[in-house]
Amino acid sequence: MATTPAWKLRRLATRAKRVQERRAAESPVLAAYSSTLPAKVDAFVASYDAAAKYENTWRREMREGKGAVAALLRHIQSWLPLLTRDIPGFDPSTFGDKPDVPDDVIEDGSRLAEVLEEATTEDGKPLAYKFVALEALHPSLASANKEWSEAEAADATYQKLLKESRATGAVLDKEIQTFRRSLAHAVGRNDKDFQKLRVERASQKDDEDDTAAPSPPAPVTPAAQGAPLPTGE
Repeated sequence: MATTPAWKLRRLATRAKRVQERRAAESPVLAAYSSTLPAKVDAFVASYDAAAKYENTWRREMREGKGAVAALLRHIQSWLPLLTRDIPGFDPSTFGDKPDVPDDVIEDGSRLAEVLEEATTEDGKPLAYKFVALEALHPSLASANKEWSEAEAADATYQKLLKESRATGAVLDKEIQTFRRSLAHAVGRNDKDFQKLRVERASQKDDEDDTAAPSPPAPVTPAAQGAPLPTGE
């Protein structure tokens, strides 16, 4: 596993490739990296950028999926008081009892539709609002099914991209560490090219950075003491 933060490794990747290309003629040991370092840089850059580019899609799909499920939950909860009043033995506590688990909410929506279809009042008559309730519930249930299915697909894609980025990053991180050690012996630790490849320097921009690289993550601002924890996406 890579020990260098991914966004810093993304900066170091471009620098290392350019340093190696520029300094290869100065030392046989630096030239030896020509067969390994550029390919590992390219593999990581491609996988990291693909994951970074897809992140916005992933966030949108997750937001839409959770939004549709939340809307379904509100539909479910809005009918529970009436059903509790009108259906003998009806237990509302089994509906919407796991609001943070989308699959459970969707299953509860399907069960509620079945209840509305089959339930009768104490005198054996169908619920007076059966069709009105189903007309409101079915579109919401269909939307939740569709949007959450798309969110799960997006999440699977994003996790696959992240896994590939981590794997290629681990390989490149080791390669750059090795290259830095060779560079230190070949040109000295005070050389500007060695200095720009230090992890500590990755926080600072360099003229050899890739201008097309994804922006680094925004700094995290500590929550105020006593503030509620973030709920996430």
